[in-house]
Amino acid sequence: TFGTALDVDLSSKSVSWTITNCDRSISIPGSVPGVVHTDLISAGIIKEDPYYRFNELEQSWVSKETCWRYEAEIDVGQFIHDEDIFLHLTGLDTVATLFINNQEVGQTNNAFRTYNLRLPWTSLFTSTGASNVLGVEIASPVDYPKLQAAAYPYSVPATQNYNVWTEPSSRNFMRKAGSDFGWDWGPAYVPSGLTGEVSLFQPEDHIGKLQDLVVLQNVTIAADGISGSAVLTPRLRMAGVSVVENTAAAVTVKVNTEVVLSETVFLTSPNNSPEKYVVVELSEITLAHVALWFPRGYGDAVLYTVDIEYCPAHSSEKPICQTLSKRIGFRTVELVQEPIEPSSKVTEQDKHAEHSPPFSARSQLDDASPHLTLVNPTPTSFYLKVNNVAVFAKGANFIPIDVFTSRVTDSDRQYILEAAASAHMNMVRVWGGGIYQTQDFYERADEMGMMVWEEVMLACALYPRDDAFLANVFAEVEDQIWRLSTHASIVVLGGNNENEVALGWFTESINNRDLYVSDYSKLYGDTVYKAIGAVEGHSERVWVDSSPSNGLISESPYDKLWERASTELAGDVHFYDYNSDCEDYTVFPEAKFISEFGYQAHPSYLAYQPVTQASDRHKDSKFMQYRQRHENGNEQMEAMISRHFSLPVNCGTEAEETEQMGAYDQYLYLSGIQQGRCYETALNRWRQLRSSSTAMTMGVLYWQLNDIWEGPSWSSMEWGGRWKPLMYSVKRSYAPVVITPSGQPQGQTFEVWSVNDIMEDIAISYAVYLVPWKASDVFTKEQVVGSASVTLSSGSSSALQEFDIDSLLSKTSKKQTEKCTRTSCFVMIVGKYENELKSSYVSIPQSAFYFTTFNEAEIASNPVFTISDVQQKGEHSISFTLSANVTSPFLFLELNNNKESDYSNTKNGVNTVSAGWFSDNNFLALANEEYKLTYSSLEVVDVQVFQQQLQVRSLQSVITSCD
Repeated sequence: TFGTALDVDLSSKSVSWTITNCDRSISIPGSVPGVVHTDLISAGIIKEDPYYRFNELEQSWVSKETCWRYEAEIDVGQFIHDEDIFLHLTGLDTVATLFINNQEVGQTNNAFRTYNLRLPWTSLFTSTGASNVLGVEIASPVDYPKLQAAAYPYSVPATQNYNVWTEPSSRNFMRKAGSDFGWDWGPAYVPSGLTGEVSLFQPEDHIGKLQDLVVLQNVTIAADGISGSAVLTPRLRMAGVSVVENTAAAVTVKVNTEVVLSETVFLTSPNNSPEKYVVVELSEITLAHVALWFPRGYGDAVLYTVDIEYCPAHSSEKPICQTLSKRIGFRTVELVQEPIEPSSKVTEQDKHAEHSPPFSARSQLDDASPHLTLVNPTPTSFYLKVNNVAVFAKGANFIPIDVFTSRVTDSDRQYILEAAASAHMNMVRVWGGGIYQTQDFYERADEMGMMVWEEVMLACALYPRDDAFLANVFAEVEDQIWRLSTHASIVVLGGNNENEVALGWFTESINNRDLYVSDYSKLYGDTVYKAIGAVEGHSERVWVDSSPSNGLISESPYDKLWERASTELAGDVHFYDYNSDCEDYTVFPEAKFISEFGYQAHPSYLAYQPVTQASDRHKDSKFMQYRQRHENGNEQMEAMISRHFSLPVNCGTEAEETEQMGAYDQYLYLSGIQQGRCYETALNRWRQLRSSSTAMTMGVLYWQLNDIWEGPSWSSMEWGGRWKPLMYSVKRSYAPVVITPSGQPQGQTFEVWSVNDIMEDIAISYAVYLVPWKASDVFTKEQVVGSASVTLSSGSSSALQEFDIDSLLSKTSKKQTEKCTRTSCFVMIVGKYENELKSSYVSIPQSAFYFTTFNEAEIASNPVFTISDVQQKGEHSISFTLSANVTSPFLFLELNNNKESDYSNTKNGVNTVSAGWFSDNNFLALANEEYKLTYSSLEVVDVQVFQQQLQVRSLQSVITSCD
């Protein structure tokens, strides 16, 4: 936060804006911050929800308009006449020309930069300062990048997303969110607008506006491991400094309200240009004792408040002081990349140039170019240490919440982070094809101990390297690092998403690799890396030039290791394989850190209902084909489902099958269930590998956490906030302590594994039950086929027990009249803490191992679900008890809280009536067992409404035969 008496807000709270198109056939009230689309909705020109059916195409005219012009009447009479005023802008999206009283005052071409435009009073404003018109004319974002690409001396390719009307978009020539042009999980609306701050300021006594603060840290960790000492070096960045002789400022620094530094600084400005920033480095501050900031699950996320007071040093009157406040956390972070024990299997595969994972991008087949040979096949670790503690990263990739940023609120971002925390995540990766998030996102992450892997917004493309483009990116990165540097949660800075592996995607770069490698080095080594260093050096957090990565030869001088990225040997991996069986754990590589992987699913019927009409609601409809942005995605989903489940059939009328619980709804349900099974297999596998001497897997960030609209994607949450079945699978797989199986249903054996992420050794006991699908009494002593009490070492995984499947199935309990078969029984694994004092820990989730596919399993039919003891637990939570009369796999609860199909029923990107989650869901409900569950929401929930809306289903609800 910052404050100065000389700032004038120009948002819609303070002034009235209008928006017109270039030919002035449209003129409507404007909202700032905002985008043109949402104002057209408010004005009634766009009459339907942009997400409804095919409105993406119907409303594409908005971004094709030659320009949109924002105008507001401003009064500058309160400023000192005859002295310069500055126009401050953030989030101006994107290519714009600015006017004061129809005189051009500047141009912008980067939605991620901060602009401070100097406005000379005498040549621009009226004599009294009243009745001036500020104009912002924004060019078509569809036309601009294509013109830039056409004028460039050679082709610079980018991926072209399937089924997207903007392609080929040439988005890599424009500094705005790449996903605005469409992606393999989202639509192309290509919005324009004033999405950030717009204000005027006039510096006091020439000392400029205090705009940014960086606090460099040198932390020494104490013997207790949770505290230490710190040497701080604050840096200030001022805008609009106009240096005269002896221009000086008095600066006071407080940490948690205690004054730790007071000094006078003298200001100098390059070429005495007030349009340039001035950076001042203050004296070192030593704090003898500080508590350290830790990630979730590893300690407390302790934060300290740093307050800056910035005043003219030689004011003849009482000075007008500026203040700026930031919260910081003290911590160290390092990326450990050390040689580890080689695995003969991995080494033999990876040392050959032709080897690569099946996919290194979700929708882009990686060309295995023979000239990309490995120069160093030595296997190397890849994991984070925070405060000297090795951290297993558990998390997901975060994409833009909505295509229209003005619809997204602080509460929306908080909700998604809270959901991630509830699912036991400790890291999110802010993906490089979207936007840098707002301050509140990182502030909340700081508070929660949620680590952030923050990428520069460059993704899935090669990029130009002319001087203007590089200077633009340099300024962008400087601005963003100044804005984000104090956030303890940002532990990794990534230079781009998949742009190194992209060198193997395009004919141009395959045929002329030297040219594009030179471009790559210029952009990431000489521009992005140096911009970060110019602001905060390279010791504050980890730098990874690209994801997936393969490491460095040295940091000083900066020298990349030019190998094939995304291998099991080193670095982080993006893994996508849509052809193999995702429930076969051997499919997943013994990688060191998986920063992307995933499988698609559809959202729920309740998500699709408001954006479809009845004729759209069958799996092969035109709508369902149109909504898919990943080529062959629908076919891949159906093939994966068919491996394990019987597809639903139509047994009723067309009207019945397109309504909820009809065949369409059942298919959507199965897609979500199958997606959850895929991720559960992968996450269990990689967590089990953390203690492997040859794999040492120490992080998984799945693709993707959230969704941008209602459509097929890799997400675990729907647009609107409803959890998909996947999110509940993730929550169980990411629990701090898990006891999980490892094996293949068609194999001869399976193992029981433990993982302990808790920061101490834990004594647990577990039991393995052999359970008939049709048993009415599950947890009996006769059904126990294995058990033990063990102590799990902190931060470890281990195999606890191995079972021969045929031998196991030959056992028959006294209560059984027939022996178990692969189709009639399954295994249930139940663990608990031995020490009752550990009751505050997250309970150990139950897990199961199945001997066959679900279309072969002899599952009891006609389940009856009972909901009882429904109670209000405060305004935001409801508790209840659930039971089923027969064992019911994939029991799924949801609230049918849809209203009529109308965009006005959504609030800022999150449909608030559905923004909540159950304590458990998408689970195996055992016959006649009682499950104590809760529903939690950021919104107020009511017991009666909850009971009316609650729906329960399980796998038996899927109709696979009309007999």
